[in-house]
Amino acid sequence: MAQTPRRPELQVPSVETPAPRPARVAPEDPRFALAQTLERPEMIREAVAAGRVRAINAETAPGLIGPRGSRRTAPEVALSTKVPDYVLRQLRRRYAESGVTIRNQVLFALRLAGVEVRDEDITDERRRPR
Repeated sequence: MAQTPRRPELQVPSVETPAPRPARVAPEDPRFALAQTLERPEMIREAVAAGRVRAINAETAPGLIGPRGSRRTAPEVALSTKVPDYVLRQLRRRYAESGVTIRNQVLFALRLAGVEVRDEDITDERRRPR
């Protein structure tokens, strides 16, 4: 009859101070040379558009991507609300007629109501043809 494996004995945790972590790699390190060849703005724009790059350092992104990638002035968060069905039908009709998305219609209405909404945040990235 085969014997079932036993659990290993618990080990007493070490109370010694951990070894110091190695210092960060210096920018002069030759391993950075390859990365610099790949960090051309056009390569990064292409990688972001293709979905290969999903996160970029916020401090260096404007220099790498340029004004096209840094249009919005603030991160977007989801907003969910309920409206009467006739209101939604009107918003959809306006979208079909003018090409202004429901999101942008709401932002325009908020601006008219006195809420600060910057022009950069109203741009439509989908550019629906009319």
